[in-house]
Amino acid sequence: MIRIYLSILAVLLTALPVSARGLSLEVGLDVTSGDYGTDETVTGVTIPLTVSYSAERYSLAVTLPWVSQSKGTTVFMGGRRFDNGVPGGTIIGGGGMGSRRIDTTESNSGLGDASLDADLVLWRPASGPEIRLLGYLKAPTGDDDKGLGTGAWDFGGGLSARQDLSDWFLDGSLRAIFPGENGDFQPDQYWDWTASVGRYQGEHLWFSGGLEGATAPYDGGDNALEVVGRCGWDGEGFGFGGHLLAGLSNGSPDIGGGVFVYRSF
Repeated sequence: MIRIYLSILAVLLTALPVSARGLSLEVGLDVTSGDYGTDETVTGVTIPLTVSYSAERYSLAVTLPWVSQSKGTTVFMGGRRFDNGVPGGTIIGGGGMGSRRIDTTESNSGLGDASLDADLVLWRPASGPEIRLLGYLKAPTGDDDKGLGTGAWDFGGGLSARQDLSDWFLDGSLRAIFPGENGDFQPDQYWDWTASVGRYQGEHLWFSGGLEGATAPYDGGDNALEVVGRCGWDGEGFGFGGHLLAGLSNGSPDIGGGVFVYRSF
């Protein structure tokens, strides 16, 4: 199944004609590894496929990820992995995300939860930061019994700001995410955020570094905090890039990285 998934992506990326429209197709590969404060190391792999449309003042993006993890001690939610509240056990209990049984010893893979991201320009001055309104919606397409999704609809929103300073830029975002409940699966509202500084090197190359994190979606959990470095090359209708991260808390993976490639059509 995964081979078919990757073959379709490769054909789309190489066969679609390039045009001036605001449609694009992006595929990535993200790998993380960490123990999340437990005795078990979890290796996670995500292959997200994103179709997006960008206009002058707004953009929309639909993402469908293929998710794999070596243990069942994390849950994939809101585009990141969280400790599911099972420190070495098989039951998520009181004060956590519920009291459901999950086999933490098995590796699992399959489709994750699909998501829709939207943004709208609220303020674009001649000088000063551009402010965007952010929207987020997640559909329960992943198997929640395997930790590949939550089995519930989530929604959220927030703001982002970006300031270009000649060859440099500052970028940041803050969102409130409201996870849905699925029977005894009851995560709390949480925040996620990013803050980075970057530089353009020539016409096509850019790189950035910063911090990213999220509050824990259940009582007693650890907040996520990571230092992240990114780089990319943007051409005419085609681009690619990657990132590396190091976790600074038990709510984050110890290490991680990824690559992506996109094509406009």
